[in-house]
Amino acid sequence: MKDPENSRIPEVLKPTVLCTAIARGGPNEWAFAWSRYLKAPEKEKQKYLVALGCTRDSLIRDQFITETLGKSHYLPITDAMYIINSLSSHPLGGPTGWTFLQSHWDVVTNTIGDQYYFIKVLLEMATKSFNTEEQRLKVQEFLQCHVIDEATTRFLKPVVSQTARNVAWMHRNYEVISQWLDENGFSDINI
Repeated sequence: MKDPENSRIPEVLKPTVLCTAIARGGPNEWAFAWSRYLKAPEKEKQKYLVALGCTRDSLIRDQFITETLGKSHYLPITDAMYIINSLSSHPLGGPTGWTFLQSHWDVVTNTIGDQYYFIKVLLEMATKSFNTEEQRLKVQEFLQCHVIDEATTRFLKPVVSQTARNVAWMHRNYEVISQWLDENGFSDINI
């Protein structure tokens, strides 16, 4: 933050350093990264969008997704995918992308139009960490209520299937892993 124009961070490490700084920092660090995103050349914007999603602050996460996706209809769909993916990749941000898509479904689908591939990718990213039966049912119910034609329903079926696979994996492995962690002195870790 002291001298961003003369950063000594190797390019290959910048995404990790940026994400860590945002995750461990507060509003000032986030605002700094946001200002860097706004000034960055196109080829660097992606790394800032991904890093901005690393925040642990729920208010900042909500503001970030609302400002970038909820109001900025000019934002490229690929940037929207980076934002949803970044938020969904972090334990604290996982539900943020899904909640946003649910709340702004009409805006998202009107913006994307009939490009079902992008809708599917956004939904897959927003739900990729879902691993409970309750979450699977919520995704299924949401899609049943909001997707009206048969072709789109078939196209989006993998979103529910992904969550079902995650649920099955948890049923098969959670207890074994939890027991191993307990037996090896890691009982304070919540998986």
